[in-house]
Amino acid sequence: MVNTDFPVKRFTAVQYTQPAAAISPLSKSTRHLLGPEPDPRYYYTHRAQQESITIDRENLKHGIAAASRPTPATIRVVTALLGDLCTDDKDCTISNSECVNGGCLCSEGFSETSDRQECFANYITVAPSEDLRACISYPCHSSSTCIDLPSSTFVCICHPNYTGLLCDEEINKREYDIPSFDGKSYVRMSRLKAYHKFSIEIEFKTYADNGIILYNQQKNDGTGDFVSLAIVDGYVQFRYNLGNGPVILTSPEKVTMKNYHRIAAKRYHKDGVLIFNDGEDIAGQSQGILKSLDLTQDTFIGNVPTNYTRVYENIGTNHGLLGCIRKLKINRFPIDLHIGNDKDILETYRVKECRENACGNLPCENGATCQPIFEEDLCNGKECKAHRKHKKNKNKNEINIVKCKGKNCQMIEKNNKKHKRSNRHGIKRCVNEECEYDYDLKYETTFDNDNINNNYGISTYSPPLYKCICPPQFTGINCEESLDPCLNEPCQHGATCDILPQGGYVCKCPPGRTGDHCEILDGELNEFLIPQFTGDGFLELPCLEGVGKAFSIELWFLTRATDGLLLYNGQLNNGRGDFISLNLVHGKLQFRFNLGSGIANITSPDMVSLDTWHCVRISRLGREGLLQLDEGTIARGFSGNPLAELNLEMPLYIGGVKHWREVHRLAGAWTGLVGGVQRLMVNDRTYQNLAVNFTQHNTDIYDGLPCPSNENPCHNGGVCLPLLNSYLCKCASSYNGLHCEFFMGYDVSGGEISDRPVKFDGDNFLQFKHRYGRRRKGQQSNKFELRLRTTYPDGMIAWIGRGKIEHLILSLHNGYVVLTYKSKNDEISLRSRDKIDDGVFHHIKAARRRKATIIQIDDQLPIKVTTETTLLTTNGKLFVGGKPGHKGIKGCVTDFIVDKRRLPLTRRKIEFCHDNDV
Repeated sequence: MVNTDFPVKRFTAVQYTQPAAAISPLSKSTRHLLGPEPDPRYYYTHRAQQESITIDRENLKHGIAAASRPTPATIRVVTALLGDLCTDDKDCTISNSECVNGGCLCSEGFSETSDRQECFANYITVAPSEDLRACISYPCHSSSTCIDLPSSTFVCICHPNYTGLLCDEEINKREYDIPSFDGKSYVRMSRLKAYHKFSIEIEFKTYADNGIILYNQQKNDGTGDFVSLAIVDGYVQFRYNLGNGPVILTSPEKVTMKNYHRIAAKRYHKDGVLIFNDGEDIAGQSQGILKSLDLTQDTFIGNVPTNYTRVYENIGTNHGLLGCIRKLKINRFPIDLHIGNDKDILETYRVKECRENACGNLPCENGATCQPIFEEDLCNGKECKAHRKHKKNKNKNEINIVKCKGKNCQMIEKNNKKHKRSNRHGIKRCVNEECEYDYDLKYETTFDNDNINNNYGISTYSPPLYKCICPPQFTGINCEESLDPCLNEPCQHGATCDILPQGGYVCKCPPGRTGDHCEILDGELNEFLIPQFTGDGFLELPCLEGVGKAFSIELWFLTRATDGLLLYNGQLNNGRGDFISLNLVHGKLQFRFNLGSGIANITSPDMVSLDTWHCVRISRLGREGLLQLDEGTIARGFSGNPLAELNLEMPLYIGGVKHWREVHRLAGAWTGLVGGVQRLMVNDRTYQNLAVNFTQHNTDIYDGLPCPSNENPCHNGGVCLPLLNSYLCKCASSYNGLHCEFFMGYDVSGGEISDRPVKFDGDNFLQFKHRYGRRRKGQQSNKFELRLRTTYPDGMIAWIGRGKIEHLILSLHNGYVVLTYKSKNDEISLRSRDKIDDGVFHHIKAARRRKATIIQIDDQLPIKVTTETTLLTTNGKLFVGGKPGHKGIKGCVTDFIVDKRRLPLTRRKIEFCHDNDV
């Protein structure tokens, strides 16, 4: 044959994307003649050895597939594709293809595959003898890529975190599906790509009112730009700083414990938006010219491990998230918060599967933060043993064992002196510096009956499941004990609650009220008289009692001179012994006391202004004394060592003394007060009407502000009760109002109303049958009319309707009266022009008639709006003052008329309002 003796090794074949020409020396070689017809998709290489084939992601990325077939020579896949240029059908080497308009396409009845290398029949069943595409059955794991090979074989290209023939073996096994955070847990990931814009979508639940959700910053110390998403005091806050100052967007509602919430936070340049549970957009904008967010540090989710307080100031809390995150998207891409599954996740710490823990029951009270304690939080491992030395009549082998958890376990033993012969009552403590939770164990001996000698005891205990981090004013295991007795507002009717230095509290009642909690009203309209001093007068009261170790005194006074004695109580009438004194010296207050070993001299830093009523507080606990003028700086000082008890026997003098020789020379007092004393409170006692009830000498009756006799601010026979520079009016029967200007009211016929106002405290309410107590369809009109006095800005006044679908609500919101009408197709809210939470009775009219909704306060012009809906369906119930599941009003209500029917408020078991109650 011609050309059969050409030397193959000296020939270099040109690699085309089509089969070699018929004149190719290789095509007519002997080896070629003996071999099968070559697959048109393959071509021969000039190399004598078989070329190794590598299948990897890089080849796949560039669209190159590699395979091998047992042929006479090593072959490589050609890149002939459907769509290649052609001049006739011969140029199209792919089976069942033809040249159409200069390009290779599948013949009629055939369709091209996704890789454009084959044409398959649309409907013809593949014969058993033909090669099948193995990847059609999806044999590889869903996260991997399947590559078809000849002879119906395949190969799986695995995701980086998977291995195995089918890529179904996880390299880093998932430890959790829904990540849980315990307050210290965190996930560290790459910085956010947020220079111009970013978005965060997250679904989470929490067991605490404070917790860090996400934080990313520019600098490690918290300075510069940052972005954060956190729970702060129960609200979700989205914060960011572009260099113009922080923008803080807060959710309109508090989070609900143990329930999942859906949050979306977005930013574009200077504008930010927070969406809470698919509610309305909470929008904000950064002030200034900067509009880009520079972030260089890693992002933290769940907590931020740092010692820089500035970081926590940026976020608004230093508490880590206590809860679970079941979904997170950043810039619309889902984030898998698991190491090894997402290239952006760099580290996880203490993250576990979301499950119920000890904090799930919300055991911590009073706003405390619950910290669950898991097994890894407790030190595990060795035991600390205490061998008892051999003593007479004691078993040599006796040993006490205290189980202490910790690798470096140490035990401190402190035996009770009363039980030197036994270690049963010893207190043993397991100490390990590396362990955060170690506890004092009270040793309790038990015996093992299976042991022959019964010669050892074992201390056992149950490790705690949670720890409550209490606010400063609470203590206890669950923070149930209050350190502030005034926190629950035990004092009533506007009284002031003060904490006593020796513990407990005292209610300082306003004029006209008495009792431990100021609950008793003085019904007599007695005039309140204030003693006036001219420098040589005084009031004499009984000697102070119960002040030996501690006391608290409050005095309201007015002075017209820069010097004068306000208060003095001594031990002896010769000017010696213990004493306490309160003086004016050159316009400043001085509080002095002597316990027998050196006086304390405490001077207020603030000057006393003349002709103005002031409040001064002095207190003492042991050797320490405190002095405060009005709400100014608290000054403190100490008496000399070592005595710490005060002994008094002489009368208490106000404004001056009977004989100046009775005053201790170190008291610093030399002249009496020129002014008046309005009120005196000592510990839990209030001295009422000083000018009438106590011995006086050379004093007069004060006449001036705030209750001048010639211009009594209280009308209709009301009595003015001074309250520092303000006053309260004690009204006569049938009158009310801030100045007793309102008669108890009139009904629609003009008759006098005998009903007394009833008191609502925010939790109580009244329920009536509305319109004969049956379900009513299609009401075209409703009308509320009442008189209300309150100082609280929010609360429900009245409700009728049928659940959330249809209702009419009269309420207070931020001090304004709001009428809300909701039907199936419409919802409107109408608000008054002015606030009414001023402590004065206001006449409120709110009505709905067909399409018109009206609200009117006192004599103001009505406010009107129209709606499309005219009908309201009710369930026959009317709620006044509140409703189950809703916050009610706090105040006094009278003359309540609903749809021309007066409600019998006073016939119900409810407390009445007294004068000046709000």
